[in-house]
Amino acid sequence: MHPRVFRNSRSGLLVLSTFILVSFGGCTAKINPGMVKSGNLVAPAGFIQVQENSSGPIECAELPEPYTDSLDMRSKYEGSDKSRANLNKAALKAYKKSTDEVREFEKRSIDLSEKLLEGRPGAAVCLTRLLDDWAQADALMSEDVNHIGEAVRKWALACASLAYLKLDRVAHNEVSEEQRQSIETWLYGLSGKVRQYYTDRPLKKVNNHDYWAGWAVMATGVALRNQELFDWAVTKYREAAGQIDASGYLPNELRRQQRALEYHNFALQPLVMMAVFAEANGLHLAAENQNALERLARRVADGLNSPKSFELLTGREQLVDGLLNPWSVAWTEPYAATFGQSALNNMPTLPSEHLKSSRLGGDLTRMFQPSKEKAGAESDL
Repeated sequence: MHPRVFRNSRSGLLVLSTFILVSFGGCTAKINPGMVKSGNLVAPAGFIQVQENSSGPIECAELPEPYTDSLDMRSKYEGSDKSRANLNKAALKAYKKSTDEVREFEKRSIDLSEKLLEGRPGAAVCLTRLLDDWAQADALMSEDVNHIGEAVRKWALACASLAYLKLDRVAHNEVSEEQRQSIETWLYGLSGKVRQYYTDRPLKKVNNHDYWAGWAVMATGVALRNQELFDWAVTKYREAAGQIDASGYLPNELRRQQRALEYHNFALQPLVMMAVFAEANGLHLAAENQNALERLARRVADGLNSPKSFELLTGREQLVDGLLNPWSVAWTEPYAATFGQSALNNMPTLPSEHLKSSRLGGDLTRMFQPSKEKAGAESDL
């Protein structure tokens, strides 16, 4: 039985104000984001809930330098067969080296946004500086990119957009108009790159990467109150929901053989967040395709408890090390808070510490279990 108790939550976000030149499929169009923004797009309230300040100010110590190099990167599964399930140690080392700067940006941007919600003086200044530095440098906008670089770009977009969401709503007056325009233009441009690559992909290739792209663009859409981006993300969610079969499996993730359970869990994370954000905006995506999200969540929860069903379907023993790490199961907090616990009844005991994931927005326990946050603070007295 899932041991946690959850609550529902809701909230709201920001704007975009400049003309951008965006290119899709060789066609260039002038888009005025102001024409498609919607003041009604909101985020769950926990994303912008400020706590009482319990710590001193922070300083902007050595913020990550903007990444402007090539996005043509090696895959950690280089040399593997079509299952993409066997790690290449040399390629993994190269992948980590080439993505270290971007990963550090993801972590720092979300960490600073969390400190902002903790009421830490100086957090807004540091976060604004970090985002503006990367925006001014046109970071992550390289045209020299392969499919690995496209994946790296979308994850960074998710973190940057979620960090900016908090910054704008909580410390709007601490961001100058020039900084705001710079950051918003960059985020919109990045979302254009992501949409260009992940639009109209053959269904046989649509997988967890497309779902993460949907989540990144939805986060940007809500952060910028841009209905165009939000609607594109909804389309990606529906594409994913259509792939969830009657038993809760994702056929394209089953192809990962010994990593099938791992990648079902990985694919579920952005789908949960899209459904939760959509729910906050009155759109009940989780109910679509006959409650497809619930089927997938139940299948993953059952698999984490016992991977035998995945082993029977793939004929391979599942790799389960690390699947119950706090970041790996952080999706359970927003899922249970928004849609209830029934699908998670067979979930094994989760880590006792807060469940956090930078690519999902930070400390999801704090966001979706404020009662636990309060209880933890009282127990420290």
